[in-house]
Amino acid sequence: MVLASWFETTLRALLTMRIQSEARRATKEGARVPMSDPALDPATETGKSARWTILAIAGAQAMFWLYTIYYVIARANPKGDGFELVAIMPMSLIFLVFVLPAFLKARAGRSLKAAAILCLIGLAANFFVWAQILSELAPDAAR
Repeated sequence: MVLASWFETTLRALLTMRIQSEARRATKEGARVPMSDPALDPATETGKSARWTILAIAGAQAMFWLYTIYYVIARANPKGDGFELVAIMPMSLIFLVFVLPAFLKARAGRSLKAAAILCLIGLAANFFVWAQILSELAPDAAR
């Protein structure tokens, strides 16, 4: 744990020093240093549309997560042991690890590229987990 923390701190310091040296060199040459990708800058029109797209996809995934909870509970065996409810766990982890951070980043307008990547990873993971849930709880519908 201490080694990971030291490594992270060292890596962050090295990256900061490199960015600062590139900014100093570019300033000496008279060039403007772009601080972010202009296509994903929240102040530009493209950045605003990217932000709203990420928010819409993350919101749809949040609604899909809630629908998954409803779907699993509605199809659980009332006389069973409730083991069907374990299917909610991977969807909840996908929501908490990928979708929620993407939504919060897009809402704040920071790291839109990272938010888009997280959102797409969450979308792909939701697809694969949903296919597995369908094959378990509705075997005829998944074929």
